[in-house]
Amino acid sequence: MTLAARCTMYQAIQNIPASESATETRLWLAVVTAAVEEWMHGPLRMRREAAMYLFEDQRDFPDVCARAGLDASLLRMKLTRVRARAAA
Repeated sequence: MTLAARCTMYQAIQNIPASESATETRLWLAVVTAAVEEWMHGPLRMRREAAMYLFEDQRDFPDVCARAGLDASLLRMKLTRVRARAAA
């Protein structure tokens, strides 16, 4: 993940109001962020597991994204672009 992308995610997390539901939202954003970071920078096994989760999981990933206030389809589309650029 680029520094700019990390900063954007961090800013999104920081701009959530501090309430119980906001705390949960931050938690779920952290789960998604960790999966993306593992996919991009983790050891090979972790990268593969994270890729399966980010690109193929149809049950948990959309639910986690919804709880994080993210659109799973849009995030997958953006991650697919990142993957295509990295493969080029």
